[in-house]
Amino acid sequence: RQLHTTMKPRDHYCSQPNHEDNHLNFYCETCSLLVCLHCTTVTHKSHTVKEISTVAKSHQMEITGALEDAKKVVTKLTGAINENNRMIEQVEISKRNAFLSINQAFEILQQTLEERKKTLLSELEAISLSKTTALTLQKEQFEKMVGDIGHYTDAISLILQTHTDHEIVALGGLIPTELQATLKRVQTISLTPNQHSNITVSVQTDDLVRQLSKLGEIIVFFPSPSSSTWTSTSVAKVGTRY
Repeated sequence: RQLHTTMKPRDHYCSQPNHEDNHLNFYCETCSLLVCLHCTTVTHKSHTVKEISTVAKSHQMEITGALEDAKKVVTKLTGAINENNRMIEQVEISKRNAFLSINQAFEILQQTLEERKKTLLSELEAISLSKTTALTLQKEQFEKMVGDIGHYTDAISLILQTHTDHEIVALGGLIPTELQATLKRVQTISLTPNQHSNITVSVQTDDLVRQLSKLGEIIVFFPSPSSSTWTSTSVAKVGTRY
């Protein structure tokens, strides 16, 4: 905003009647007006009047002081602007560092979860294989017994069909000792599957999900109201007030 202070040559002379040839060399502080010598003895006789040079020097000192104060304020404001610029740069740097920290933390979590997943799947595969192997061996044992028993019973049935009563009596006992041993063995072993088919997995995710949903926090700093220090506060405690 431009200040207009230029005075025309005629403005240096008094405008009062019969005073037009008198220079405005005095200043009436009571009326805040420039006056001539004649005015000081008439209209402004009882007022506080000073020579314009004295008033100008006083005003110049006030203006100079105000200018110095303004320069000091500008210096402070410039410093504050520079500090704000520095803080803005620091905010970006802090954001990048925090971004990397968040990514690294969650990469570790993902890696840990993936490793745990692989471990559980490996354990599941081992348990499943163990159960299947045990059941298969038991099944093969039963199948062998069925085969052995079938072999002897088929042979005995053929004899009974092709031999006469006299021949059967002459042959004596038709039950081979091997068949008898197999039949006795069947009576002494459990025919119930040696493994349960159910494989249950227990992964308690509810508590973990709740903890993960609140994992981590952003720490921000605020100027302390009572001093020039900074106070740290979790964003979770201040909501969206950054």
